Formats: sequence, C-alpha cells, structure tokens
Amino acid sequence: RLLSAASLNDAALAVMRTHPAIAQDVLSTVPQLASAAAIVGACQEWFDGTGYPDGLAGNEIPIGARIIMIADTIDAMTTDRPYRKALSLSKTLEEMAKYAGRQFDPRLVQLVSKSPAIRRLLGPQLVTENPKIASMQAPSRSSRSRTEGTVA
Repeated sequence: RLLSAASLNDAALAVMRTHPAIAQDVLSTVPQLASAAAIVGACQEWFDGTGYPDGLAGNEIPIGARIIMIADTIDAMTTDRPYRKALSLSKTLEEMAKYAGRQFDPRLVQLVSKSPAIRRLLGPQLVTENPKIASMQAPSRSSRSRTEGTVA
C-alpha cells in the first residue's frame, strides 16, 4: 500500500504510525541496540510537538531523532515516489527551511543548509545563502496544532 499513489485511509494511517513504537520495542530487546531505541522511537516527532507517537517537542526529542528526521526527509524528497517525482536537493532544502521550527529543528536545518558537503552535492544548484528559517526558539506546548501540509 505504501507504494501506491493513492492516499492512505485512516485505518492504514493508524497502522503506519505504529512503526516507531514497534521499532523501539524491537531495538530495546537487543542489548547492543537498546541505546538507540529511544532515538528510533522518536524519529517521527515534530519540533513543534505535533508529531507522533508521544507528541514530544523541541529538546524533548532526542538529538539523534531530530537528525534522523532531517536525513530521512532529504532521502524521501530527493527520491522518486509513486505519487511524485524527486525534488532537487536545492528545492528540498528550501522546503525544509519552510518547515523549520514546525517539523524540523531549525538549528539543524540551518546547519544542513550551510554544510560544505551539501553544497558539494548540489553542484551547479544554488542554496539560498540566508534561508528563511523559522524561530530557533523551542515551541511552547500551546502551539501544537497541525494546520498546514507536511514535508516528506
């Protein structure tokens, strides 16, 4: 179903949203991987607290999970999907800047946007020198509503 161009229905979406908790449970049973369990379990949390499974916000989200969110988004957006063609890395970074402070840690978005390695990957593409990054303040718990679309 995830390879389908059709949208997920509510039941399929609910099942899909269980994957972080399942992965966390599996990792926690392997002593050598247990330290990564909380990171994997929080990789779908949004910086503003509107993610899942626990609604963590800002620095409540382990830094490793915030990094995975950025890396996974870059991969998802720059790869062809059944429902859309891949975006350029430059466009992906613009979209991430748009959702910084909401979906992504704004400090990490800024670091990725300025990264020499990312600039080398872009080749002739341009990265905005000063992307408009949302506030770098951690969100308040009262600002946790999801009213716009999502990235990835």
